[in-house]
Amino acid sequence: MKSVAFALVFLATCSDPAGREARSLVAMVDRYRLVGAEAKPGAAASVRALLCNDSQVCDAKRVCVGGIDALERSTSLRREVEIAVTEATRDRTELLKKLDEAEALLHEGGEKLEQCDKQLMALRTKHRL
Repeated sequence: MKSVAFALVFLATCSDPAGREARSLVAMVDRYRLVGAEAKPGAAASVRALLCNDSQVCDAKRVCVGGIDALERSTSLRREVEIAVTEATRDRTELLKKLDEAEALLHEGGEKLEQCDKQLMALRTKHRL
């Protein structure tokens, strides 16, 4: 009986374009979170490239991409600071500003990804993903 119910839910969501979009977004954001640092830029690009038509999915994508972008920028700034410190080629004040910006972006990314999680949960519930 569970197999029949699952099949009916699966078929219903397959014929539902918003359900397909939601499923794709959830999978791409999950993949982004699970991949290693080297693969994050590609996974982030996949989320950004996702086409959406459903307003709820597009809203969730916008929030998720905002969080991913902030985290990507934070990582980039941290790397830049690490390289500059190692090479001792930059002014300390400039490095501290970049480090502060990286921290702020890390915080922003975390907050946006919390919002992303809430919206993805709503999509999971609505589309039974």
